[in-house]
Amino acid sequence: MRFSDDSNYETPWIAGIDEAGRGALAGPVVVACVKWMPKQAVEQPWFVELNDSKKVSAKKRLQLAFAIKRFAWFRIAFVSHIVIDHINVLRASLHGFELVAPDPDDQTSIIIDGNQKPTSMPQSSTLTKGDQRVSAIAAASILAKVARDAYMTNLSLSFPNYQFHQHKGYGTAVHLAALSSHGPCRYHRKTFAPVSQNSTPAPGQEQLLFKQLNLAVTQHDLIKLWNQFSDTYTSYSQETVRRFLLDFQARGMPVLATPQSLRPQFSLTDHKVESRA
Repeated sequence: MRFSDDSNYETPWIAGIDEAGRGALAGPVVVACVKWMPKQAVEQPWFVELNDSKKVSAKKRLQLAFAIKRFAWFRIAFVSHIVIDHINVLRASLHGFELVAPDPDDQTSIIIDGNQKPTSMPQSSTLTKGDQRVSAIAAASILAKVARDAYMTNLSLSFPNYQFHQHKGYGTAVHLAALSSHGPCRYHRKTFAPVSQNSTPAPGQEQLLFKQLNLAVTQHDLIKLWNQFSDTYTSYSQETVRRFLLDFQARGMPVLATPQSLRPQFSLTDHKVESRA
């Protein structure tokens, strides 16, 4: 049996969680969860083609993603590049796991691909190479990959210099050459070395940002300032980003889950993009 670990769990339901984009230099980490009964899933005609997303062609991934969404319970969440820079990519991924996880119950085993999980999810388990061993994790890997590829391809329309549709934000020779020629765009992860080496904060922008923050009174003012901050993200040093996010949260505007506990909390930068009960 290809997904040999499907039979290792006593519960009838399995919820598999996986992510895409952890190693990219730009764009979000995308996390997906698929919950189903393996005994029912294996009966689907497309199940024989299910595999780790890296082992499936782009065309087949699209077909499988469509079938999975019609058949299964799923959630997909994006964790933005700003959050990745703020708490690091591992914590951002853990935060994403929380955003997509179903409510725990004694009928469902929640399994996360890899070897790390949020402290807030003690009822879940981890499994290395889970996308090759558990069908629901393989399905989640496909949903995450398809959603992220679509996001980066769309981003390429607004930022054609970077060819995001080709490399999806990963550090290919084409991407590194674009970074060297054009510098980073506002969707690049400034804490990643190839990006930070090509970043030059704009003089005066940082003082103006905090002046505007001090003048912001209403929630509308703060949301408007957040949008401006996002649009001009590459203009600021990482220390300025850290200070701004802390001050912004102190105004009662959540940016992400509390880093110490990683409790799930929706915000301006972390959001579910799709779900099906």
